Amino acid sequence: MRVLVLLAVSLSSPAFAGPIKAAHGLELKEFAKEPMLRNTVAVCVDEAGHVYATSVVRRKAADLDIRQYREWIETDLSLTSIDQKRAFYRRELVPRNAGTYGKRVRDQNEDGQVDWRDLTVLSDRIIRLTDTDRDGVADEAVTYAEGFNTEVTGIAAGVTAWDGKIYATVEPDLWELQDTDGDGRADRRQSLAHGFSVHIAYAGHNFSGPVVGPDGRLYFSSADKGMNVTSTEGTNFYHPHSGTVARCELDGSHFEVFAYGLRNVQEPAFDRFGNLFGVDNDGDFKGEKERFHYIVEGSDTGWRCNWQYRKDDYEPWIDEGLYIPDAPGRPAYSVPCIRTYRDGPTGFACNPGTALNDHYRDHFFMSAFPARKLYAFQVKPDGPSFVMTNEHLVASNVLMTGINFGPDGALYVADWSAKGYELNEKGGVWTLDDPAAAGSELRRATARLIAADWSKADLAALGSHLGHPDQRVRMKAQFELARRGDIGNFMKILIDAKQPLEARLHAIWGIGQLTRHRESGPWGDPLVLAWAAPHPEIRAQAAKVAGEAPSLRLVSGQLTTLLADPADRPRFFAAIALGRLKVPEAVDPLVAYLAKDGANPFHRHAGMMGLLGCATPQQLASLSTHGSTPVRLAAVVALRRLRGAEVSVFLNDKDPAVVAEAASAIHDDESIPGAMAALAGLLKYPAGRSGRTLRRALSAAQRLRSPAHAKSVAAFAADSSQPEELRLVALELLASWPRPPKLDSVEGRYRPLPPADAAIIAAEVAEPFAALFAASGGKLQEAARAAAATYGIGTDPQELLARVKGNAPDAEAAMRLLADAAPDVYATAVPVALASKNPAVRAEGLRGLATTDPAAFPDAAAKILEDGELIGQRRALELLGASADPRAAKLLADSLAALAAGSLAPELHLDLLEAAAAGKDPKVKAALDAYLQGKDSADPLAPWIETLHGGDPDRGRGIFNNHLAAQCVRCHAAGPGGAAVGPNLAKIGTRDARYLLESLVAPNAVVAPGYGVTTLTLADGGEVTGTLASEDNRTLTLLLADGTRRSFKRSGISHQTPPASSMPPMGLVVTKRELRDLNAYLQSLK
Repeated sequence: MRVLVLLAVSLSSPAFAGPIKAAHGLELKEFAKEPMLRNTVAVCVDEAGHVYATSVVRRKAADLDIRQYREWIETDLSLTSIDQKRAFYRRELVPRNAGTYGKRVRDQNEDGQVDWRDLTVLSDRIIRLTDTDRDGVADEAVTYAEGFNTEVTGIAAGVTAWDGKIYATVEPDLWELQDTDGDGRADRRQSLAHGFSVHIAYAGHNFSGPVVGPDGRLYFSSADKGMNVTSTEGTNFYHPHSGTVARCELDGSHFEVFAYGLRNVQEPAFDRFGNLFGVDNDGDFKGEKERFHYIVEGSDTGWRCNWQYRKDDYEPWIDEGLYIPDAPGRPAYSVPCIRTYRDGPTGFACNPGTALNDHYRDHFFMSAFPARKLYAFQVKPDGPSFVMTNEHLVASNVLMTGINFGPDGALYVADWSAKGYELNEKGGVWTLDDPAAAGSELRRATARLIAADWSKADLAALGSHLGHPDQRVRMKAQFELARRGDIGNFMKILIDAKQPLEARLHAIWGIGQLTRHRESGPWGDPLVLAWAAPHPEIRAQAAKVAGEAPSLRLVSGQLTTLLADPADRPRFFAAIALGRLKVPEAVDPLVAYLAKDGANPFHRHAGMMGLLGCATPQQLASLSTHGSTPVRLAAVVALRRLRGAEVSVFLNDKDPAVVAEAASAIHDDESIPGAMAALAGLLKYPAGRSGRTLRRALSAAQRLRSPAHAKSVAAFAADSSQPEELRLVALELLASWPRPPKLDSVEGRYRPLPPADAAIIAAEVAEPFAALFAASGGKLQEAARAAAATYGIGTDPQELLARVKGNAPDAEAAMRLLADAAPDVYATAVPVALASKNPAVRAEGLRGLATTDPAAFPDAAAKILEDGELIGQRRALELLGASADPRAAKLLADSLAALAAGSLAPELHLDLLEAAAAGKDPKVKAALDAYLQGKDSADPLAPWIETLHGGDPDRGRGIFNNHLAAQCVRCHAAGPGGAAVGPNLAKIGTRDARYLLESLVAPNAVVAPGYGVTTLTLADGGEVTGTLASEDNRTLTLLLADGTRRSFKRSGISHQTPPASSMPPMGLVVTKRELRDLNAYLQSLK
């Protein structure tokens, strides 16, 4: 084998690992690896067998990750275009901010300063790999394309090959690339569409998954960084806050959004019937799962990027059951997934027909990235949708990303690296194949047909290929016939009942290529004939394609007959087609269809799409009196899409689910301003309303800003018949009313509101607050006091002092209010607070003493340090660090001496170090430096040893479930359900604190059995890679790629690589305080 690497330098041949056995006769084999490429994300194979793989260097280094810039979240949510994103970078990443960002952005251009220009240096590359000697291993690597490096460029996340061109998704552009001179490098480059990924958001959420569909169009997936694209025809497509699947002709024309509401479907794939599927990543919330989707035209699957940052706040995605396909009361505007599925979906592909072996015909394959596994399954029809069947593990132990089938019938697998999520110098491409089937005549013949030039092929031969066993051959024949405008061949095959089903379907799709942009002519006549075909799939596909044929509007009345078809799929596609054709006469048949079938969410979606195109807003509003709930729900969703204020009539519906759907339509997304007052008006009659409705009514009132609306929210808060949870929401809104946060209380969407005059609002809300003070207790009383203080209500200094003296439940809050409202009375309250029986109140009193009587503060702090509770001791250290009094410095120095001597309570170690670091006294600084330098350099836990004790388990639980950067729940569960990428931590608290800390900050030190990948070099020279399942002094057992276990005697192993974990070291991700709390939470899991 010779190796040619045409990059910057020639490199020697890499050493390849041996094959990894997989399921049902398959095996994984390395095809290419570093130094040919690194951090491989996507892979495809062209007609000639050249492999194209993306080699990524920009991830997080130049394509930034919001989790490392959390202070940008609010601004990021405000972005809706690439131009805004570029302007933000150029405004924020400037030399004067180097102190803020200098440790997070590298000086890539080495000009001595950190700014946005450093984002323009690194470029991902598309590498063309060739196996010139046909030994199954790449021996030539050429940089096919690079130069993807503006400040708003993402990563090269997707590639697909078709007809001599490479289509690449490198945000913000969809690129068409071509090598016209045969040197292996793209010399022609054209942006077919621009405007993908308007947000910074999460790394790994990119523009990806280009795939050519059997309808002759290019499909691609943009993750929840959103898109704002203007087509070549001048139409704007605005979906800045959700993921989409869009499509266009192969030349970029006729762009349209096919589906939205997705989060991160990285590689959608078609089956042989032209159905589009994808597996979407979950939102990294506790207990949530990924989702397997049948992606249908016009669908909204429910995700919005602003929900990512809700943390412990109300979360529609979770609280309204949007991720669960059969959740009770699930919102009707969202089309459900087929089922929840496995963690970390990345690559996704469907066997085109002749690949691999007979066992894997009609199978989908999905790579589960963090678990290093590859799964396969099939689907079978279930009404208008599908169910998953025959799901099983195929292979494991490779960090697989994108996958794609080659003309040779092998599945090509991109290998990110050996070390988890972060960039490194590793990466490659593998092949998955059955050695026994690889040389079959069918597969060799298929590869020859795919490679052939058919531009001059005989028409009859082309027609015969429409029935070929491989979808790629069928598509190639179909596209060539369509290019020639050969309607006759398509018609002949379509009406011939003896032709294979696949041939007749491709004839329909070929007719679609010829008809969808023609306003007149006989091109669509064969489709009308197909509406009466005996096979339901032919009727279904003919109906679908007819919806894209403007010339068929005159005969669309016949299409309405399919709404009563005995099979589900013809009814489903006919409803959508009628909406596309905009047939007013179809309204009544569509309503009848919904009344019969609308209980099924897919049928309801199709009926909604029909009404959306066929009915006027007035007709939709008139359906408010219809007796069928599915009909009314479909009408509401259609009005939501139209942003029609007529939807407000459904707020009076007898069914709470319909009311909730109308409330969501009015409030959410781009909203319906003309109906907002009607929504807020529901607060006058809240009985029987769902929480989903009332939250939006409360938010609507705040958005309307008037004093009268503030009064209605206050009256709701005072209404004891309402749930306390919602009354607290109302009080939070009142507390922020004069200057509300820019992210709204329901969706977390960026909605800046004008300020309001608190004095004017006060007159309207005084009476409800008085009622709250008289009747409420606990959390409600405390929230009411805090909200009322915004308006100067209930802040009489003597009353606040009385609450401190009386040791009221909200005495701590009363102290804080006094500090702002009445400094003189506050000074009186301080000694009272210091004498309180409540440790939190005493700690607040100490804070007051530091400002009202600084001279007395050090002695009081010393006393609390000596014999106080933990909350007071921590407050004392915090305040000592901020004090300039020499006595404060001495107390800190003495405490550092106690720390060094081992006599300071472990729970205070971190607090003391933070206080000492905050102070300016040179002796304290010297003592701190001496302590830090005296740590055991041989102890890998030394930098974090102070986090072993004193954490708060409740705060730790919040970090575990919600921390944007740590994302513990992305891989771990802490009880039943949840992610299974890493071990379940339900009983982890039985281990000691030091073990837990090591697992957090040095995750590769000890990898839990069953979760670390290792490679064994055997004494006989063989190599075996697998997941370490168990080990003892004599034997070691691996879980192999095909799911089997194999044990090895240690005496027969010459070398073992350390088991690798994909978990990032938490010491680099969270603060020390957060680490302390997280450790405490883990210790509590017993």
